[in-house]
Amino acid sequence: MLILLVITAVALSLAAEFLYAYVEEIRDGGWVRDDVREHHEIVRVIGRVAFKPIRDDA
Repeated sequence: MLILLVITAVALSLAAEFLYAYVEEIRDGGWVRDDVREHHEIVRVIGRVAFKPIRDDA
């Protein structure tokens, strides 16, 4: 019975650890999306940033 209790505790601990890591990954990744969104807004306000196409004058 004690073995089943230990196995259950270890399994729940591992599941909680994976869930915590998943939530932290989402939370840490949020600033990237906000930063990209902010960059998009800045480019839109400044004007369209367009690069000249590379011409193949061969």
